[in-house]
Amino acid sequence: KVVLFAAFGLVVTVIAPLGAVSLYQNAHVANQSSCGLSIQDLGEFVSVPAGNFVKSDQPVYPEEGSAIRIHVAPFLLLAHEVTNSEFQQFVQETGYVTDAERNRAASGSALFSDKAKPSDRRNWWNLSDAASWSTPEGDDSSIASRLTHPVTHVSLRDAKAYADWAGGRLPYE
Repeated sequence: KVVLFAAFGLVVTVIAPLGAVSLYQNAHVANQSSCGLSIQDLGEFVSVPAGNFVKSDQPVYPEEGSAIRIHVAPFLLLAHEVTNSEFQQFVQETGYVTDAERNRAASGSALFSDKAKPSDRRNWWNLSDAASWSTPEGDDSSIASRLTHPVTHVSLRDAKAYADWAGGRLPYE
């Protein structure tokens, strides 16, 4: 299966073989408004068939190397990003502490500033030592009304820990 995270504008995927059983089929989510995701669709996977592609067919950077044909085995792709509810289940079952929570004083997590002018790109993002996956806008915020929204404020290390717990892995080129 493949699990997706929204993380600082990136989508992190996790892959497992076809036929893997979904952890999400038993996820409990309160009846709430969602971010385009119906509660019934939690844990739905789409099948991506095997295929070939040419890697580095039109390289942008020299380190991309020469063109090479690659075969990709079939896999399942989670039809939605990992939700707050799904990540919450992981944290509750494992006691995991995210990088944003562990390193609050040292680094925190980035918040988008809607007060910045489009021409002033340096001020679009601000570090917050109070923002984390469970408090996305800082201490006075919560995911309670956003359980089906994509989880945010997760690092690559957090995504790998979730993927291991979910029985998947992060992809590579």
